[in-house]
Amino acid sequence: MTTPETGVQSLGVTGAVAGENPRVARTATGSPIANKGEVFTSFDVNAFEIPGGRDEVWRFTPLRRLRGLHDGTAVANGAVTVDVAGPDTVQVETVGRDDDRLGKAGVPADRVAAQAYSGFESATVVTVGREVEVAETINITVTGPGEGKVAFGHLQIRLEAFAKATVVIDQRGSGT
Repeated sequence: MTTPETGVQSLGVTGAVAGENPRVARTATGSPIANKGEVFTSFDVNAFEIPGGRDEVWRFTPLRRLRGLHDGTAVANGAVTVDVAGPDTVQVETVGRDDDRLGKAGVPADRVAAQAYSGFESATVVTVGREVEVAETINITVTGPGEGKVAFGHLQIRLEAFAKATVVIDQRGSGT
């Protein structure tokens, strides 16, 4: 199947010439995809096949440890905590899924990313205003819900025109 938006073929197994990997994504002309911009993307979880251990990009991933993030069976039973430490010139907001700023910076390129995007209820948006230069580091700490818990979170960092800042994201704790 070829998608009209990108011309990228699905990763179904077909006959292969010796030395070829039939699971490598290819363009409509048959060339291997070398540019991530050519990879199929979608916010729809069901637009992606459920990954398996024989898929090239997933073969080194212990799928059991994803606890259902790859096949849609993960249910959120925890919450992510996001703490932002920075000067008053940095704006921090918690917004709902319907905020127009969300989903503009990138579209999920695999089923797990699409599941994570479609699963969050609120997002943290950190904004540095137009032409603002932040001298000190903005530290963002994202803490997972804990062992055996599942949480979907979304963090967006926005620097408006000509803004300058150094941002450090520290991801702590465990969770699926």
